[in-house]
Amino acid sequence: MNIFYKSLINQVENKMAGYVALLNFRYQNLCVKADATSLMPVNVMMAGEPMNIEDVAKVAIPDDYHLAVFPNQEDLQQFVADGIFHSHPEFKLEVKTYKLEDKEHHYLLYKMPEVDKNRHDLLEEGVKSLHDECHVRIEEIYAENMASLTDMLNSNPEGLNTVKEELDRIHDDYVEKARSVRDDKLEEIEEAYRRYLEGDTEISNDEVTTENGISYNVTQGIRMDGNG
Repeated sequence: MNIFYKSLINQVENKMAGYVALLNFRYQNLCVKADATSLMPVNVMMAGEPMNIEDVAKVAIPDDYHLAVFPNQEDLQQFVADGIFHSHPEFKLEVKTYKLEDKEHHYLLYKMPEVDKNRHDLLEEGVKSLHDECHVRIEEIYAENMASLTDMLNSNPEGLNTVKEELDRIHDDYVEKARSVRDDKLEEIEEAYRRYLEGDTEISNDEVTTENGISYNVTQGIRMDGNG
């Protein structure tokens, strides 16, 4: 296979990979379990200017269903809370405290919305719909490029077979990847729904570690070293 056709096939693969990555990102924002990437769309307005949350706060995950957000300064708390509320009004907020150098500080503890029967059904429908959209895009890319390459190689049967085999492999690979992402999200929803039915909705892990390695005990409010 010459460089030209390899380049075209790489473009096809990159497009399919992009749609699967977009599907995964969309699923992360169908918030079931706590995921720091769900805060990526958050804009914290400071003096009329939007700032990314990583510029004004640190984020930790105390357990699968809670996000802990530590503003870099105490007076940023309301701005951070407003920004998160704008992106995720469904998150349930509690203001918690911790001690640092004998001083009491506040942080924001967000609980993921519970997956009751109604939310379970809506999430499941949304997951399947987003997957179907991704699958359609993959099929479109495959069909369009297969037709183009067939026209280009209609006088070279051996080369055409080689290209078709490679396109088929890439197509099947990304169809399976999209299906796997979908199934993982559906299982996540089912797990959260079982948790709701069992009434297990309290925070289950006391210790929180932020990205810079500082650990906090979120129920007692005691700062510990990076090794816990």
